[in-house]
Amino acid sequence: MKARNWLWLVSLYLLAACASAPTTTPTPEPTIMPGDADAGRALFEQGTLKIQACATCHSIDGSTDLLGPTLKGIATTAASRLAGQTAAQYLITSMKTPNAFLVPNYPADLMPVPEATEQQYSDLLAYLLTLK
Repeated sequence: MKARNWLWLVSLYLLAACASAPTTTPTPEPTIMPGDADAGRALFEQGTLKIQACATCHSIDGSTDLLGPTLKGIATTAASRLAGQTAAQYLITSMKTPNAFLVPNYPADLMPVPEATEQQYSDLLAYLLTLK
């Protein structure tokens, strides 16, 4: 009888151990260095040898006749796109991983991933955050 009780207790313990909630490691927030909005505006409007000017495909005046969605008011819009995510987090993810958040009526793989440095991403972000 003792062996049966012991076996039952061990089985119950193993079952309880398997049922415990798995621990998850939170995804670290992207590190965003301070950016220069004026440098970001220049990148947006003119680009570089490695980065196509964002203005080629995105307007900031609300017009929708370009290839990409308008970025008019993007600082305000981005702040409310995903619960728990700041405008900066949303925008930096959108720039580095263009297919992460798709705007309705715009297909995946439309925007190229810019070959930008971390400073250039931060500069673009600083500029985009001025577009309220």
